[in-house]
Amino acid sequence: VSTQSTWGHTYPPYRQTVIEPRVNGSHQVVTPPYNTTAPEPVGCPLDHAWCAYTPITFIWQFLAASVLVSIGFALCNALLATLFSKVIGPRPQGVYMGLFTSTGSLARVVGALLVSHLYEAYGHRVSFATNAGFLFLTLCSNLATFSRLIPQAERIRSDTRSSMRNAGNQFRDV
Repeated sequence: VSTQSTWGHTYPPYRQTVIEPRVNGSHQVVTPPYNTTAPEPVGCPLDHAWCAYTPITFIWQFLAASVLVSIGFALCNALLATLFSKVIGPRPQGVYMGLFTSTGSLARVVGALLVSHLYEAYGHRVSFATNAGFLFLTLCSNLATFSRLIPQAERIRSDTRSSMRNAGNQFRDV
């Protein structure tokens, strides 16, 4: 197995294991016991097959992504709450903002479960790609419905103006 990759220089090590022969001729893979004073074992468990072909994520990559996600989440959360409160207008703000916050919380719970399962089964590239896919779908849906994101007060003013124009046109036709 080559340790060179275009995305990183090394692959993660596997945890230290011991193969114990059994009486019937088969063997059993056992992780050696560690006492409480020894350092925690590092590396990929043997059941993570993706460790053999996925390069490691370096600490600078992890920190850069953490900074970007932290800043992006804070900005987007505040801006979306403001936009949502303007779009719903005079409707019951508490109910709709509660639903908005609840769906965001549910998405964070379900997303964490989904990403942890994807990470366990396929590695960090698939979990990051899944997140990028969801972000792309969100961007597409926002672009498709952007013309409808008009504050309720402006929508009422626009409807009033158009109804006044239509009323004026009715009198001209007579």
